[in-house]
Amino acid sequence: MNKTAIYIPSYQNRYDEIFNYVNELSKDYDIFIVLSEDDTKLKNYAEKFDFNDSIKLVLTDCKTIGEKRQFIMTDAYKYGYKYVIQLDDDIRNYGYRITEATKRTTSDSYRREKISLKELLDTLINKIEEINCSYISPMFPFSLGFSKPGKLNINKNLNFGQCTVFNVKDFNDLGLVYDSRKNVHEDIDIIIQLLQNGKTCVTLGDYGFEVVPNSSNLSSSVVAGTSALDLCRISLYLKYRDGITLRIGKRGELRLTCKLDKYWNTKEIPIKKDKYHQDIYQLCLDGDIEKLKDYIRNNK
Repeated sequence: MNKTAIYIPSYQNRYDEIFNYVNELSKDYDIFIVLSEDDTKLKNYAEKFDFNDSIKLVLTDCKTIGEKRQFIMTDAYKYGYKYVIQLDDDIRNYGYRITEATKRTTSDSYRREKISLKELLDTLINKIEEINCSYISPMFPFSLGFSKPGKLNINKNLNFGQCTVFNVKDFNDLGLVYDSRKNVHEDIDIIIQLLQNGKTCVTLGDYGFEVVPNSSNLSSSVVAGTSALDLCRISLYLKYRDGITLRIGKRGELRLTCKLDKYWNTKEIPIKKDKYHQDIYQLCLDGDIEKLKDYIRNNK
């Protein structure tokens, strides 16, 4: 058995690219596609794709992505994997890197160099062993060109989702549990939990991932719509309070920034006593999203 397994949670077969690529990945990794028994497009996965015999389709009764991610970590621990790669189903079959050779002469930036997804995943596994951290991920591609070759973002400026690697033992020895409620950022929440327990989390500054075009569009998400995204932001704020700052995005949605150092190796939640932060907390408790947004706009 390989020391590393790839788990891909999926629902409704929204995208195909990763599933047309998993046979290539299965040469070096054990592959599990985690599905829901109530998925109306469940047959697609068996009938539409030419999976080889080593690709495992795993049927679960999970209702939320948080439940699926918890299933993944429990399942990987049960089977003795050292590392688990979680890939969202909109991941493309390639990624990017920057090197000294891709430095631009006209600016202090770097040209992205396209690499296979397999090379990206191999790099993540090599790095998590080298650094001996509990979690590792690549960067968002739009930030990659302004980073530096060899840069490591340690416990800050992290990418929380879509293409991630966990040390399975570290996760399970701590008894961590994904937040499985419907409107939550389960991927951000679990990394904050790791940080609270003093576990090192890293994002590589010279490697990036890519997703299918428009997959991050609010209308294409399973958790679709601005209001659902707003509720996710509010849920995270209510749980972790004032290390998180809520603001308004260009599309009118709530956005957030998180000072991860406020949560490093401590279970103490940062709470600010001034009127603004107390009002924000109360408005989040009330769940009046538009009133909350108006208050943020009027009190920048």
